[in-house]
Order: sequence, then C-alpha cells, then structure tokens
Amino acid sequence: MQNDMDRVVELEEGIRFNDLLSGGASFNINHKSMAETIDQDIFDEVGSGDENEDEEDLDIKLSPWKKSFAELKLSMVQVPNEMGSVYKRIITKGIDEVMNSPNCRIRWTFSMFFEGEPMAFDSSSNPVTVQKIDLILGLQIAAESMQKKEEAQFVIDYKLMFGEIGCPPRIKPKADVLLVAKMIDFIDTGDENACDSLSQEDRRKFAVLKDKVIEMMKKLQDHFRNKRYRYAINVGQTAIRNLEMCQVANEDEQTEQQKFLNDLYIQLTTCLVKTEDWKKCCTMVNELRRRTNISRNVPVMLNEAIALSHIEDDYKRSINLLRNAQKLEPHNELVNSTLDEVLAKEEKYRKQSQDMWRKALEVKSKADAQKE
Repeated sequence: MQNDMDRVVELEEGIRFNDLLSGGASFNINHKSMAETIDQDIFDEVGSGDENEDEEDLDIKLSPWKKSFAELKLSMVQVPNEMGSVYKRIITKGIDEVMNSPNCRIRWTFSMFFEGEPMAFDSSSNPVTVQKIDLILGLQIAAESMQKKEEAQFVIDYKLMFGEIGCPPRIKPKADVLLVAKMIDFIDTGDENACDSLSQEDRRKFAVLKDKVIEMMKKLQDHFRNKRYRYAINVGQTAIRNLEMCQVANEDEQTEQQKFLNDLYIQLTTCLVKTEDWKKCCTMVNELRRRTNISRNVPVMLNEAIALSHIEDDYKRSINLLRNAQKLEPHNELVNSTLDEVLAKEEKYRKQSQDMWRKALEVKSKADAQKE
C-alpha cells in the first residue's frame, strides 16, 4: 500500500492547472558566502583576525563594509516603494521575474549588520525558508526586489526595521541595517481564503471569481507539495463549490470554468489516494467521467486503478484501466510498475481462493465419508 502512495507523488508533474500554476520548486543551495563575491573596488577587504580561523565563519560574522552607510549608498540605487528608504546594490544577477504576490514563501541566506559594527547581529549561512509576509517590513521590501539566484546588499532605513527605540542593548535606537542576502528560490503559495473578501454578488460572477480561484488552486498545490493532503482537499472542495455557484457570461467563460473544475477534480483524486480514501476517490473519478472524457487521461486512470485495487476482490477493472493506460504511454514506468503489482496481487488472491475452496472440499468430503 505504501508503494501505491509513494507513486502518486509523481502524478503531480502530469497535472497542469490551465498553465497558470507552477509545478513546484527545485532548490539549488549554495553555502558559499556572498562576501567572497563583493567587488573589492567598493568594499574593503576583510583581512583582520586569525589567519587560521575558518573562512566561512569569518564571512558570516564580519561586515564587508567598514565605512559609513552614507558612503555605501553612493554606489547603490534606491528601491522604489512608498514605505521608506531602501538602497540596493546587485552583486550577482538573478533569473526570471521578481515575486509579484504577497503570498510567497522564500528561501534565502542572509547576514545583517549595524553601521560601524564589524560583527553581524543576525545571520544564516544555511538557507532559511520563511513566508515573506512574516518578515520585517524592510526585509519584505528587499526580498520583493530580488530575482531567484540573485545576490545583493541593501541599506535599510531604521523606520522599516526596528524603529526609533530599537531593542537595547542588542539593537540601538534608530539603527539602519546593512543586509547581505542571496535569494535561493521563492514560490507563490496562493491564498485559500481568497474568496472571503468577495461579496455574494461578486461570487456569482465568473469574471470576478476567476483570479480568486487561481489563488486557491495555488494553495492547493502548496498543501500537496508539503504533504498536507487533507488541507488540500478542503481547499479544492471549497473552490469547486464557488465555481459551481457562479454564473458565466458567455461560452468562452463556460469553457474556462469547466477547465478549472476538471483540473480541481483531477488533483482531488490524487489527494484522496494519498489519504487512502479509496471509495471517495472512485466517486470523484465517476463525477469527472460524467463531466469529460477521461479515457486518455493516464493520471486519472492510474488513480482509479489504485483505488479499485483496494476495494474490489476482483482486480479485472483495475488491470484493464492500467493496460489501457499502458497502451497510451508504453514507457511510463509508474504505470508499468503499478500493473505488475496489481497482477501480483491478483495472482496471490487467486491462489488463496483456490486453497480456500480446496480445503472446503476436503472438509466436505470427510463429512460425506463419515455419513456413509
């Protein structure tokens, strides 16, 4: 049974939510400190301390800048925002777009320094994963300006960090901060409560509801990636209810609405297999079968075959589904291995049935002999 569950994880790659959702994130972690890449024409060389001291430890703890932050800002550009002063200098350019959603989970390394102090007051050489909205406002603004794989330095105004009072004695009043950071990766995690802000009237309009449902589908995938399958099921079911209650204005909207619904049903069948809710999975597949043709949808056929193999003594339906899927994708290792396991289960069940009938006949024969 556990093998069945492990295989389902691979289905996620085959599921696409209207080409709007990401399929996941692959973190490529580099433990090398950013201070090693700093332009020596602008930043002073870190040469103090014991030469035998661990180099990585030095990079984490020692500030790359010994002069005033005012001089450092001359080599930086201001990050556009309405909240306060944040200056930035890029060390290594990143890739892709910057994050454009408040619901992002980021993975980064960082060190933070106060002006005139050589040691970092907070740092992490190992990548840290955090929800962006949980960061201090200044760090949020800095993170929002970064691309994936980007390395940069920021000078952040004290008003966006620890305020006028600070937190003595560790954080002095009106303390600007030098942030040295590398954005390993980030992913939009969506919002499962996106529809809560809509009025009842807006919820009935597909054109208004559409973007909110996309946020919910992103959250469903985020729950799935983190193995929170029951939460994913709840989000998916809520999204389906909202979609089924809304009204479409034309045929194009109806087609798009049905596409969203089908995608949600497909993902829910995978979640239900992960929670071993075999009967509900089959019910969901039957609903999907009523809505659309699933005879060429290999992930759905595989989910149904796995569910059926756990609730039926006769494995014929499960085997037929897997053989049809095998015809569509002959080199699909997941389908092939699942078929082999179901065939093995069928053979074991057949032998057990034969043994049971053989023993029953032996008992009957002895009873008949005693009567005679």
